[in-house]
This record gives sequence, C-alpha cells and structure tokens, in this order.
Amino acid sequence: TYTAFMAETLFGQRGENTNDLVDPQRQMKRVSGGGPCSVDAETLVTLPATRYEGRRAGAWIRSTGYHVLVHGFLAPNSIEPDVAHHGEIVSGPRSMHAGGAFVVLCDGSVQFISENIDLQRMRNLFSRNDGSVDVAY
Repeated sequence: TYTAFMAETLFGQRGENTNDLVDPQRQMKRVSGGGPCSVDAETLVTLPATRYEGRRAGAWIRSTGYHVLVHGFLAPNSIEPDVAHHGEIVSGPRSMHAGGAFVVLCDGSVQFISENIDLQRMRNLFSRNDGSVDVAY
C-alpha cells in the first residue's frame, strides 16, 4: 500500500536545446557517456550537462523514459533538473504546488509528498520491493 503508482509532473517548455539551465522544473539535463543502462542514477546526476532541453513529459506515445516516467530519485520540485541519458530518466515529481507534489499510491489513495521528504524514504515509496512498511510521506 505504500508504493507509488503515479506522480504529478510538469510539461517541458518545448523550447529548443540550450546550453543554459533556465527552469529546472521544466527542463531536462541531457548527459552523455556510456551506453543505455550503463550508468547508475547516483552517477548520472553528477555528470555535466551536454545540453538542456524542454521535452520532458512531452510525447507519451514514444514511451521512452524521459517522455513518460516519473520516479522518486529526486525529491518533489527538486532544484536539480531531471536527467536524461539514452532514453532513461532520473527524475522526481514536479508541480506548481508550493512545498511538494501529489502522488497516487497503489492502494488508490492520493498523498501530498513534501519536497523536504527524506530521500531514502522517497525512493522507498517508488520501489515495490524495498521491504519497508513505513509510511513514506
């Protein structure tokens, strides 16, 4: 019951690619290096940006990670932009709500998750096999 099913997010700006981070809530940081599934999330967030782009959450029919997925690696409304790498994504919920974002849990409930949540608890919330029985929010 304490597993996320869906999370709120924001569409990207749909602007052209840029070397500048203008809005971390609506842009993705694209990184290069290694093949698909070859770099773990902890490393991806530390890599320098190849470019920034506003295509996040933009084309669900393509079904690549950075078009459709939101997971709990980053806290809600993180000041760090989501990171895209070979169609993969390292992300967190994004919203226009001050202080956090809404997440739908597998039991059907909707919870407001604070942007100050402990990151390990956040990641457990988005993992179905974490072994945790704690309420994560």
